[in-house]
Amino acid sequence: MIRRLSQEDLGSLRRLFENYKGGKFSVYRTATPDVVQLLFNDFKNYYEKNRKDVFLYKGEKGKGIVALRKLDWDTDIFGFNCSSLDYLIFEDPSHEEAFDSLTEQANDWARDNAIKFMVAKFHPSEKKLIEMTERQCFKKIEELVTLRNYLNNLQEEETNVRKFKKEETDAIGKISQSSFTHTRFMKDTNFEKEKARELKYRWAVNCCNGRADDVLVAEVSGDLAGFITCNADEIPGTDTRYGDIQLIAVSENYRGKGIGDKLVKSALRWFREKNCEFVDVSTQSDNSPAIKLYEKNGFQHSHSQITMHKWLL
Repeated sequence: MIRRLSQEDLGSLRRLFENYKGGKFSVYRTATPDVVQLLFNDFKNYYEKNRKDVFLYKGEKGKGIVALRKLDWDTDIFGFNCSSLDYLIFEDPSHEEAFDSLTEQANDWARDNAIKFMVAKFHPSEKKLIEMTERQCFKKIEELVTLRNYLNNLQEEETNVRKFKKEETDAIGKISQSSFTHTRFMKDTNFEKEKARELKYRWAVNCCNGRADDVLVAEVSGDLAGFITCNADEIPGTDTRYGDIQLIAVSENYRGKGIGDKLVKSALRWFREKNCEFVDVSTQSDNSPAIKLYEKNGFQHSHSQITMHKWLL
């Protein structure tokens, strides 16, 4: 009924993605009517990297898959094994037998790998799936809202924003470390707050070291006042380029002075120069200051996802 997915199984799984709203669905649907094929291609690429941790369910009501992944970076920071439930899909959304079999397999995998923590993310429309997942001891932590800007009518103004210098990497990390109080790691009391702050420090440092295509900083009277990261990508098989803002933070000494606004405006011009058609940025639904900042700069709500945590052992 359930076993590891094999290469031979892949060809029969495309229909599983016909109603799938995860992954890069919201990005891919902007450029092509065949979103299903793009999402399926993403899954095949994922499978090539995680073969031993992808499982197939076959039953009377069709097929399903569950795919899991150990999060090495999170594990290193928090000091215990962290993981992600990346795919949980089956043909009949109301088929509880498939769900039970797949989640039981996920629990077995977690036990075999000494996993203490697991994160899963679902589209809000998957109410039945979220409800069943809660019965498996997952807890809703946040709703992550993604806003989108189509780079129309950008304002041209001097912003005192420039590209960062390598010697500013540590300072950028420290600004990041003191920010982001709305993150899921801060909301979940099982995580040590100092470790959660370290995660944000290292994320910003990694962005300076190549994770981001560029990092822009705001300077005030010689002080580093804030930063924003910029990533540009292309939808496979198309000429459509799009942007993604992963991090933006302002130093405690300069908050409330319009620095965030200048950083966003400068980043939008950066994305336009890279020929991006739109830019996405995500934040927590209860982070009203960030949402107001983005809406002020022409972003509109695009989609959202529910983040859920499960603790084991």
